[in-house]
Amino acid sequence: MPCCCAEKTKGTVDAGVQTKPISQTTVPSVADTLLHAGPGQLGIVWGKKIVSVIESELPELITRGSQTEADKSTQTEPLTAPPEKKEVKELKLKKPPRFKGNVFAMELKRRERRFINMPVVQVRVHHLHKGENRESVLFRLEKGWTLRFLLGPSLHATTVRLFCNHPLEEKTPFNRNTYIELEWKRPTGMRSDLTDVYAEIPLILSGSFNYYFTIDESVLITNANGQGYFLVDPMLKIGNMDITVDCLQVQTVITKLLGPFDQWEKRLEVAKESGYNMIHFTPVQELGISNSAYSIRDQLKLSPVYSANPGMIYTLNDLDALVRKMENEWGVLSMTDLVFNHTSKDSPWLFQHPECSYNLENSPHLRPAYILDRILHHFSLEVAQGRWVKHGVPAEINQESQLQSIRHVLVTEVFPRHNLAEFFQVDVQKMTSAFKRAVGEGRTGKKKGEFKIIPDPQCRRLNNIVDLDIALTIYNTDRPNVLSREERIQKCCEAFMERLIQLNQEKVCEINDHIAAAVDNFLANARWRFVDPKGPLVGKVTKDEPLMHDYFVIPPSHEGSFEKETEMMTTEGMKVMAVNGWVMGDDPLRNFAEQGNVYLRRELLAWGDSVKLRYGEKPADSQYLWDRMKEYAENTARTFHGVRLDNCHSTPIHVAEYMIDAARKVRPNMYVVAELFTGSEHLDNLFMNRLGITSLIREALNAWDAHEQGRLVYRYGGFPVGSFAQPRVRPLVPCVAHALFYDQTHDNPCPIEKRSVYDSWPSSALVAMANCATGSNRGYDQLVPYHIHVVNEKRLYPVWSKDQTNASMISIASGITNGKRLLNNLHYELAIGGFREVYVDQLDPEVVSVTRHNPQTHQSVVLVARTAFSKPGDPNNQCFFKPIYVQGIVEEILFEGSIRKTSDAEYTPDNNFITGLPSFHIDVSEHIPMNLSRYCYERELDDGNTREISFKNFTPGTVVAFRCSMTERAKKAVLEIRKCLGQFGYMMRSYSGNVTFDDTWDSSNFRAVVSRLSLGDLNRVLYRVEKEEIDDHFGFSTYHIPDHGNLCYSGLRGVMSVLGELRPKNDLGHPLCQNVRQGNWLLDYISNRLKTITNTVKLGEWFESTFDHVKQIPRYLVPCYFDAILTGAYIVLREMAYYSFQ
Repeated sequence: MPCCCAEKTKGTVDAGVQTKPISQTTVPSVADTLLHAGPGQLGIVWGKKIVSVIESELPELITRGSQTEADKSTQTEPLTAPPEKKEVKELKLKKPPRFKGNVFAMELKRRERRFINMPVVQVRVHHLHKGENRESVLFRLEKGWTLRFLLGPSLHATTVRLFCNHPLEEKTPFNRNTYIELEWKRPTGMRSDLTDVYAEIPLILSGSFNYYFTIDESVLITNANGQGYFLVDPMLKIGNMDITVDCLQVQTVITKLLGPFDQWEKRLEVAKESGYNMIHFTPVQELGISNSAYSIRDQLKLSPVYSANPGMIYTLNDLDALVRKMENEWGVLSMTDLVFNHTSKDSPWLFQHPECSYNLENSPHLRPAYILDRILHHFSLEVAQGRWVKHGVPAEINQESQLQSIRHVLVTEVFPRHNLAEFFQVDVQKMTSAFKRAVGEGRTGKKKGEFKIIPDPQCRRLNNIVDLDIALTIYNTDRPNVLSREERIQKCCEAFMERLIQLNQEKVCEINDHIAAAVDNFLANARWRFVDPKGPLVGKVTKDEPLMHDYFVIPPSHEGSFEKETEMMTTEGMKVMAVNGWVMGDDPLRNFAEQGNVYLRRELLAWGDSVKLRYGEKPADSQYLWDRMKEYAENTARTFHGVRLDNCHSTPIHVAEYMIDAARKVRPNMYVVAELFTGSEHLDNLFMNRLGITSLIREALNAWDAHEQGRLVYRYGGFPVGSFAQPRVRPLVPCVAHALFYDQTHDNPCPIEKRSVYDSWPSSALVAMANCATGSNRGYDQLVPYHIHVVNEKRLYPVWSKDQTNASMISIASGITNGKRLLNNLHYELAIGGFREVYVDQLDPEVVSVTRHNPQTHQSVVLVARTAFSKPGDPNNQCFFKPIYVQGIVEEILFEGSIRKTSDAEYTPDNNFITGLPSFHIDVSEHIPMNLSRYCYERELDDGNTREISFKNFTPGTVVAFRCSMTERAKKAVLEIRKCLGQFGYMMRSYSGNVTFDDTWDSSNFRAVVSRLSLGDLNRVLYRVEKEEIDDHFGFSTYHIPDHGNLCYSGLRGVMSVLGELRPKNDLGHPLCQNVRQGNWLLDYISNRLKTITNTVKLGEWFESTFDHVKQIPRYLVPCYFDAILTGAYIVLREMAYYSFQ
C-alpha cells in the first residue's frame, strides 16, 4: 500500500503557485499523542498498540501551569515559524505494568495531569475526502485556534499532498497565490498506519484562506482532487480591549447629510451618546452630478463640498484624524463603503479613459440595445410633448389603460419603423451571390456542422454571415431532373436562399421576443413610477422624468435627433457608455454587461447616474482602472477599521478579490461586510469564501410578523440554552453566515410607514438580543417618519445637545434615543460577557421573549417585547398572554418602558434638518426591583425553585428586560458538580472564573471507587444487553426512552451511544434530552441498577450522590451536566478496562 503523504520536503514555484514546506518536527509525547490521534479517535500509545478513545466523548481541557521537562522534551514545536529539520525517531514506550487498587488510580491521575497541563488551544478537525469540492461551504474559525486536517477513508490508499495559502507568520503578507505545503505528522510513529496522520496550521491571520490537495504528486491547484475555504474572523480592538464582531453596534450615516466637515464631530456624537460603537459612513468621496450617496465622481479625494470655509480645504488626512479621535476618545470604530462596480457618469477620469466603461467600441454587442434605448428615449420625449395624445397616451400618466395604449403604440407604430432584426440577420442577396460564386468555381464542402447565422463581431446591420463550407456541403449537391450545370447551380442557390430566408425569419421571431420583453419591462418601470400607489407617483412625463431612464450615457454635446445619436454608434462609439444597475434573479457570477441580451430586453434595474465599469479578466485588460481602484481600496483601509462592499453581488468576484486583498495588506485585521443578495445560501457562501467577508447585512424589516422576527433572531447567532459542553478538539462543521443584523438599513423603507411607530422600540429590542453584530440607520432612533433618501435628501442631521431646544439638536429624550442607548449597552454587555446561548419563545402573535444565557455563570437576561407590525387600533390595548417561568430568581429588572404618544402635535418637516415625530417618546425606567414594575409581577411556585412571571399593562411598544440567576441551592449544586467534573479534565471554573476546579477539589474520589472493579464488574457497568439484564431477576432491563426506544445496553455504553450522536450536533431536542429534563428516571435507573450488585454498590452510590446535585439544578441544565458526568466517568471506566486487559 502506498504512503498516504509525500515524505520529502518540497518547495517549488509552478504555474503561479508558490509552495513552501513545513519541516518535520519531533515526535510528540504521549500526552500530545492523545490530542493528535487519527480520524474520530484519540489514543493512548503503548509500544505499537493504540488504545482508542472516541474523540467526541472527551471533555474540554484546561491548562494550569507549565509543562514538565519530560513533556517539553517531546512536544511538537509550534508552527508559528518553520522549525529546523530534526531527525525523526520512532516513539517506543514501555508496556505499562498491571496496576491494582489505588495504585491504578494514582498512576492514571499522574498520566492525566500531563494531559491536562498542556496548552489549551481550540482545535477544529477537518476530514478530507476524495473528489470533494467545498468552495460553497462556510467554515468559520477564530484567530488563535488550530485547524487540523485528517484523511478520510477514501484517501487512505493514495499519496496526498496538502496545500494552504494561510501564512505561517503574522508578519508575512497574505498572498492568495502563495501556497504552503503542509507536512503530515504521525503520532504513533508507525509508517504503515495510515489512519492517524494529520496536518495542522495555527490560525494567526483573519480573512479567507484556501486549501487544496492533490493525489497525483502534483503541486498545481488545477490538478486538485479536493479543495475548500475557511474563514477566520477578525478580532477588533476598542482602546485596550479586544472585542469580537458580535460586540458591534453599528449606526449608518449618509455622509453628505453631515454638513461641513468641521461640524461632523457634533453630528456624529449622536451615535456615541446612543450607545453605538461603530459608525458606518456612506462613501465620503466626491459625489457625482446626481448627488447620490453611492455615485462617486472621484474615488481618490474627500468631497470638496465638506470644505464650506473657502480658506480651509479638508482632505482624507483630516478624516483620518477624526476617525482616530473617535476611536481613542469615544471608543467608536468606523467603517465605510467600497464601490467598485460603477462610477458617476460625470467622472472626469472616465472621459480620459473611456476604455474603463462598457461602450459601443469595446462592447459592440450592445449596439442593438443602444438603438432600442434611443427609440424609447425619443418616444418618451414625444409623450412629454403630447404627440401621442390621440393614441390615448397623454403626458400625465396615472392609469393602467394609458400604459396599455403605450404598449400598442410601441408594438404597432414605433418599433416596426426601425427593423432591429437586421442587426441579427444576413444579407440574403449578398450571401447567395457568394454561394453561387463558390459553386461556380467548383468548390465542394468538406465541413460538417450546424448551418446557422454567425454574428458579426461588430454587430452591424445585415453584416452577419453563414459558414460557406458548411453551406457547400449541404446545398451544393446533385439535383434531380436538371438539364444543365447552370440549372443545377440555380437549384442549389434557390435551396440555399430559401434556408437563409428561414434563418432570417427565425431571427425576426427571436428579436420580436426580445422587443416584447423590452416593452414589458419598460411598462413595468413606468407602472411603478407613475401608477403604482406604492411608487413615487411622478405624475407628468418630462425630459427629466421620462417613462423610464436611459440605459446609455452619451455626452450632452452629442444629444439631439435620433439620427444624430445613432451615428455615434459608428463614429464615436467609445463615448456611448452603458449604465450600471441590478438584474433581479440573475446569476451573480455572470457579468450581465458581457455578451447577452440584458440591455436589449431592458431587464436591468438601471441606475441612470452611474456607468458600469469594465475591468476585464486581469489588470492588463484595463490597467488604469485596476490601479485607480486599488489605490482607492488601500486609502480606505488606511483610514477605516472596516469596509462595506456595496452591490457585492454585481461586482465581478475576481475584481473584488483583488481589491480586498490589497486593502488587507494595509489593514490585515479589517472587518468586511457585504451587501449581498444572491438568492442562494450556497452562492452567499461562495462570495464569503472568495472575498473573506466577515458579516452579511441582514434586515429585520424582511420579517412579516413577530414570529418571523423571532426566528431571525435565533437564526443569526448563538447556541441553544443549556448546550452540551463540547471538547476543545472537535469536528469542523459548516455554519450560517455571520450577520450584521439591522433594524433598518439606509436602503429600507421607513419602518413607521411600513409598520407603525409603536413597533420601533420592540423590534429594535429583539434585534439587540441577537447574538451577532447589530445595526441601525440614523433617524430611526429619532422616529423620523419618512425614508431618508440617499439621492434626494439634502437636509442635515441635527447635532447632539444635552437640552434639545430646536430642530437642529438631538438629546437623549428625542424619540427612542434613550431606549436605544439601553439596548445597545445591553447588547454589548451580553456579547462581551459570554451570554452566547439563545432561546426564543412566542408568547402571543404580537409578543416575543428572547433569553440570553451565560453557560459559565448560568445567569440569564430575558427580554419580552410586544411588537406592532401594523398601526394598532387601540394603542392602549393591554395584551394578555401566557406567563413565562424562571427556574431561579429574578435579580432585577434591567429596564422597562413603552412608546407613548405625549401630545397631539402634528408633524411638520423642517426645511433644514431631519427631524422626528415630536408627539411620541419613550417612557423607560432602569434597574428596579420586580415589586415596583409597572409591567410584570412574579409568583413563587410550590417547588421553591421556580418563579412565574406574569405581565400587565403590556400595550403595543412595550419592552421589559430582566436579569435572572439560579437559587442559592442550585448555585451550590452546580459548584459541587463542577468540582466533581474537574477530576475528569473538564474546563470547569467558579462563577467568577477566577478559580479552576481540578482533581484536587474533588472529594468523591471516583478513581478509588472504581479501582477494584474486575473485568466482569466493568462489563456490568458498561455493557449488558437486555436478555442478560432480565436474567439477573433484579427487575431491570434496558432503559426505554419515549419516542426513541430501548437503549442498546443497560450499562453506560447504552446512554453514551446516544449522547455521542447528540453532542456534536448539540441536539437538545432529542427524546433523551427531553427525558432527563422532564424527570430523574434515567438518573435513578443508573444509580439503582449498580446498587443491586455488591461489587458495584460503591459506584452506584457515587452516581446517586452526584446525581443528587444534578436534581437540584434547573431542568434545562440537566442534559448538559448529565452528559458531562457520564462522559467523564465512562472514559475513566473504559480506560480501566483497557488497562485490565494488559
